[in-house]
Amino acid sequence: DFIDKVLETRKNEAAQQVEAIRGGFLQVLQNNSTILDVLTWQTFESRCTGEKHISLERLKSITTFPNNESGHDIVGRFWRVFEGWSDVERSAYLKFVWGRSRLPIDLSR
Repeated sequence: DFIDKVLETRKNEAAQQVEAIRGGFLQVLQNNSTILDVLTWQTFESRCTGEKHISLERLKSITTFPNNESGHDIVGRFWRVFEGWSDVERSAYLKFVWGRSRLPIDLSR
């Protein structure tokens, strides 16, 4: 009985905060709650925070270089090194240069 009460308390202790977050999302979505009902939590997470896998092609497509030097030899070497990195290393690199550990979601797909 005690364990049931503890579990019930833990389950509901953040209910007010979760409802406030949900209300904020609904406000942004113009009260279209069906979107939240259709999305899985994994899809919702990736839409909010970006993809966990950091695609080399995706990063190349959104990267710009000063003076349009994308064809420079040093840039080519960078991409070859980056290609060999794991997602953890790529994420750390993004965090260092951009302040975020994930790329923004690609809304074109």
